[in-house]
Amino acid sequence: MAEHILYGKRKICYTDVTDFTDFQGIGRDPLYKRFDSVYSIIEKNIEPQYRDFLAHPIYCSDEDLILWHVREWNNTPSLYNDLPQVEKAKYTEIKDKTIAVYETTLKGLSGEDKQILTGALKYIDEDFMFCYDNKVIVIAWGMSPDTHKHVVKGTIIHDLQIQNNHKIRFIVGDNGSLSNKFESVISRPDGTILSHIDLPNVTPKEGYIFNGWEPNPLGIKVNGPLTFNAIYDKLPIENTSIEKENVNVNVNFIAGDGGSLSGITEFSIEKCTYIDTAKIPEVLPFEGYTFSGWDVQPDLKMIDKDTTFCAVFNRNNINCKFNAGEHGTINGSDYFSLPYGSSFNHSNIPDIKAKRGYKFIGWDKSPIDFVLNNDTTFTAQYQKKLPWYKRIWAWFNSFNRKGCLKWILWILLFLLLLFLLSLLPRGCRSGNNTVKPIEKIKTTNGKEIDNNGPIKGIVDDDGKLPINNVVAPIVGNDGIDPPIISNPGTPDIVANRLNIYFENANVNLEQFVSDLSKIYSENECQVIGFDKNIPMIQILIPENMRDIIRESLNTKLPNYEFFVVDESIFTIVGNNSIDTTNLGWHLEAIDLEEGWKITKGSSNITVAVVDDGIDATHEILKRKIVNPYNVFTQDNKLSVGQGHGTHVAGLAVGSDKMLNKRISGIAPECKLMPIQVFDNGFCTFSSITSGIMYAIHHGANVVNVSIGPNFKGLDILPIPDQEYIGRTQFKNEERVWKRIINVANEHNVIIVFAVGNNNILANIPPENRTNMTLNVAAVDRNIKGTDFTNYGIGSNISAPGKGILSSVPVNEYAVFDGTSMAAPIVSGTVALMKSLKPEISVSDILHILQATGQIVSDYIPPMIQVDDALIALKTGVIPKKKDNNMNNQPNPNKSNENANSKETLPISEKKSDGTDYNAIRELIESYKQKINELEKLLPENKQNK
Repeated sequence: MAEHILYGKRKICYTDVTDFTDFQGIGRDPLYKRFDSVYSIIEKNIEPQYRDFLAHPIYCSDEDLILWHVREWNNTPSLYNDLPQVEKAKYTEIKDKTIAVYETTLKGLSGEDKQILTGALKYIDEDFMFCYDNKVIVIAWGMSPDTHKHVVKGTIIHDLQIQNNHKIRFIVGDNGSLSNKFESVISRPDGTILSHIDLPNVTPKEGYIFNGWEPNPLGIKVNGPLTFNAIYDKLPIENTSIEKENVNVNVNFIAGDGGSLSGITEFSIEKCTYIDTAKIPEVLPFEGYTFSGWDVQPDLKMIDKDTTFCAVFNRNNINCKFNAGEHGTINGSDYFSLPYGSSFNHSNIPDIKAKRGYKFIGWDKSPIDFVLNNDTTFTAQYQKKLPWYKRIWAWFNSFNRKGCLKWILWILLFLLLLFLLSLLPRGCRSGNNTVKPIEKIKTTNGKEIDNNGPIKGIVDDDGKLPINNVVAPIVGNDGIDPPIISNPGTPDIVANRLNIYFENANVNLEQFVSDLSKIYSENECQVIGFDKNIPMIQILIPENMRDIIRESLNTKLPNYEFFVVDESIFTIVGNNSIDTTNLGWHLEAIDLEEGWKITKGSSNITVAVVDDGIDATHEILKRKIVNPYNVFTQDNKLSVGQGHGTHVAGLAVGSDKMLNKRISGIAPECKLMPIQVFDNGFCTFSSITSGIMYAIHHGANVVNVSIGPNFKGLDILPIPDQEYIGRTQFKNEERVWKRIINVANEHNVIIVFAVGNNNILANIPPENRTNMTLNVAAVDRNIKGTDFTNYGIGSNISAPGKGILSSVPVNEYAVFDGTSMAAPIVSGTVALMKSLKPEISVSDILHILQATGQIVSDYIPPMIQVDDALIALKTGVIPKKKDNNMNNQPNPNKSNENANSKETLPISEKKSDGTDYNAIRELIESYKQKINELEKLLPENKQNK
């Protein structure tokens, strides 16, 4: 374990990060990494005698440990719960008073200071308290013991080694004396590292120069009694007076920016001595600045040459509050802490949403022109609106007095007629089948982004939700990326959002929103999205309150049955390929052209591609598009995206006009419904599920989903551990997917999922846990599983997925790898089957594709053969399934064995099963450690051989 030194403080113990959970934080950092921010609040607001209540954490990243430090002690610290009865009564009074001081202070705070201190005080546990020198300190604050590890609290406090002090003697000898004779013997705790502050001041006798100690004490670690002897150099008698003049050095103090000095700023002292603290000038900071110390601490430095010390200042922060008043609400943050003397710009002034009947006309003082010298509140100003009919009447009257009213009425009637005429041809066009390019906007830093709309509250003043479903954009206002929580081996999560899914399909969402608003303020919880078809709502919350709100929702709203799902980030599961030989090989591998002798598809069958956007002008896609949709803008304004959606769409239903170049969609006569679920490169759980639900309810027959959660790094785990994760984790997400899949089955819509590219068991992504969808693995030219595909239980069909040529923007072609490419090949095949028999069920499709498919391997399901599948469907002669030993694989979900005979799935599981991200992280770290240990042994093994 690395050593950490805090002057005036000493390590009391350490804790392992993996023994705790629910870490409170600032932004993406847990509080134990941001103690300076916590202590600055304590220092400003807490009386000095109580400031040491929270122990000082130092994070040791090498070993994932937290080292806890406290002030040096005179009496040995003891655990609070181990104190004798009389002693415990004394410290109980101190403890209760200390906590009361913090709780009282907390009530008087606001804004970010209140949020930070609330997090720090969330978990104050008597099992983690130490008592000494008439004070109580607590370790492991702002975090909670992980109860899943079944540990006794006391066992997770490590290395409590409180040892006796050791005496250190300084022998000054006959040629000098100490300024303070009591400094000849000092006492220091075991483990202390000696520094300049521990050394006494020596005054040499005339004719001698003090030249240090033997041995040199600096940097020595105290682990027993120590003795140091003073060393002197003798001056020649004839040159004593001259030498004395030559051994003085000059010391200079300067103020720098932010303040001035009071006292003597230049003087001389004897070389190799220390500055008397009384000679250090007083520092007078200017208004708005705080003196934070010298660039080098003067009283800790031995002066052996001319030296200059410069004062260091910090600019104070000014607290600014924006008050919406009673006639409006604020969109965005209403609290800012900015440096003294600065001012606002347009980007950080919050927007005001005026209530009905009022108009926002500005602030009581202009934030743009205001120089921040003191804590300030800006209050919104409003003007009451006249009802619309009164405004029109007043306007008419003003013109009527001038004799113009008659002419104005004629002009208005003429304009109304023109407007109605302009609508006639528009109604005759099939505008729903046209993709419009999305608008572009520039952020304040000059970056150009797709305008998918702002993130805002969607509840009207009267408590009503919008008529249509709303999916909140993912990228923040002004193009700010969302705050992300990352855990190895699991999908990233948007830190300031939660999705609430209801058990009752007929729940009154508006009543729930009303009840929610009575519990949390708008700054704590804001409804930004909802989908009545699932049903669900999405809330925007402060990052540092995420765990608090998540844990308290069900308790505070007991009249509703719901469960909470993290807003995980989905990623594209296909990338550019370096495998560019034998392009178009996938068309021969699945016998496509033989299948086309039966059908190339029907224009009555539509494949929805739920993806990142579309190049609607591409030569193999134009004139095929129906009902395009952007889930964020709720219209047909789509971006081109990264090219992934265009590639997928071309594989599923692209025209066969480029077949001579080995480029074609599988079902070239079928239609395409592009649905955009990406916002400037980001896709989330709620956006993709809402996109799928839109497709189901708006005429899609097949839904292709080549997007999935990323479990990068999980492949390090052995199969049994992966099987355990697939059986026990991400259960709430699984419940949502089952509900969506049931709705798809009710509408006879087939969902096709790409199983993912993480080289793990395919049932870990929870959307792949049923046989009521087609879950597609990828094979290469050798008809073997690719090196990236997910495999095993959870995958139920395969298709080519490596070196696949298809369309990309703008009107170009490229080669991609991924299960993203295998899925649309299957989607196109399903579209061909639906063209022959529109009412065919998912279980019949899966049976035919598996029975007629080509055997791949034990861990990869059969690869589709288009011609054999269409012949079997058309003739009704359907062979039995081929045995490719899939049942010999780990089977995390026993219910899958008979899933082919089921048309519905149970979805009403009352238990709310969250995901244990810590357990997954611990598994990965333990196997990384085992691998590292094995790798260290390899060279030795080779030498032994």
